[in-house]
Amino acid sequence: MIELIDIHRHPIKGFPAEALEQATLTTGEGLPMDRHFAFVSGMREDVPEPGRWVHSRTFLILTDYPELATFKCQLKDDNQTLVVSNSNSEPVTAIAGHSDTFAAANLLLASCQATPGFDPFAPRRTDP
Repeated sequence: MIELIDIHRHPIKGFPAEALEQATLTTGEGLPMDRHFAFVSGMREDVPEPGRWVHSRTFLILTDYPELATFKCQLKDDNQTLVVSNSNSEPVTAIAGHSDTFAAANLLLASCQATPGFDPFAPRRTDP
C-alpha cells in the first residue's frame, strides 16, 4: 500500500519548498503551481518564453546559490499572490501578472548581498 506522508511544492523555481496540507491533482500533470515563478540569474542570455524549456542556469537555484535556503516562499490560496522572506527581512508580496510588484522581491534578493559571500547576481558556476 502506498501512503502519502507530505506534499511539498516549490512556488519559486530553485527556492525552498512549502508544505501543503492538500493538493488537487490532474492525471498527466504535475503539482499545480510548482515552480510557477522564477528569478532570472543573468548567467545565461536565454530569454525565457512562456511554456518553453530553458536551461536551469537561467534562474537562481539552490544548486548554485545555497544561501537561497534561508528564504521562505509561500503561494497564497488565490495562486496569484507570492510571499517571500528570509531570516533577515520582513515578508514581501508579489502578484502574478503585475511585474511592478516583484520589485520588492528583487530588492530583497539584492539586500542579501550584505550577507558575506552572498551575491545572487554574480555568476557562480558555468554551464557544463
